[in-house]
Amino acid sequence: MTARARATEGATASADLSRRTGFVHHDGERLYFEVVGAMSAQPALVLCHGAGSNHASWFQQVHALAEDRPVITWDHRGYGRSSDVGERSGPQVAPGDLLAILDELEVERADLVGQSMGGWTAVGATLARPHLVRSLTLTDSIGGLVTDAVVASLARDAARDPAHEVLGDHPALGATFRHRAPALAHLYQMVGAMGSVDPATMIDLLVHVTYGPAEIARLALPVLCVVGDHDPIFPPAAVHALAEALPDARVVEIADAGHSAYFEEPDAWNRAVRDFLVVLDRAADPPR
Repeated sequence: MTARARATEGATASADLSRRTGFVHHDGERLYFEVVGAMSAQPALVLCHGAGSNHASWFQQVHALAEDRPVITWDHRGYGRSSDVGERSGPQVAPGDLLAILDELEVERADLVGQSMGGWTAVGATLARPHLVRSLTLTDSIGGLVTDAVVASLARDAARDPAHEVLGDHPALGATFRHRAPALAHLYQMVGAMGSVDPATMIDLLVHVTYGPAEIARLALPVLCVVGDHDPIFPPAAVHALAEALPDARVVEIADAGHSAYFEEPDAWNRAVRDFLVVLDRAADPPR
């Protein structure tokens, strides 16, 4: 299915879905959020974007996943429509920002999804408030969770050089994606430029926030690890090593995808996440 066909299908499928937008004032910042679907249905699915994007990057996910659950997207400080007046954007403050939004929306139970940088946010929020989170999905991310095996796997795989001034080229996309889907690659490039946070600074902040075996053991909830089979930043070997260390984790590799599998192969990514959530839904409400 072409990107245009998917967009048309999504517009039809979500015609009757409610949409709410707003800001939460927290810690001196204005944090932007969007909610699609009825908040009366819980758990809510919360999508946390990566350092090369913002809430708008999830446009291929929201319509596909909000038919039977509320979907919340939001902007980290300094990304999209959220402020970063204090210039403190990073993994130290992001979990608290996310929890402030969920408190404002009166979310009592959530399934958290974290893409790359967003994985640090989702993990931090889960560790801070474990009773809030039903499940955790780390997509092309280790979320700061490290073991010797994870570190060794990362060391063996080097990411390609940062993007040059080439239309559609971006290190968070697969190396061939701009040739297969030039318009979407250009869109990703543009969306990623809509923020005030320096990418190199954010990367440095992320690598200095890690969680070891004690924190990994605390994550006893169901965890889905999704990774592009050609992700050079968090390669499949590192993701599999992390899943083996977690109490209850499974891995789905997305074929023909780089570091942004959700954007590059949205149908396969959406199916993996939806299947994971459906199993959890059935376990919570078994047939009578």
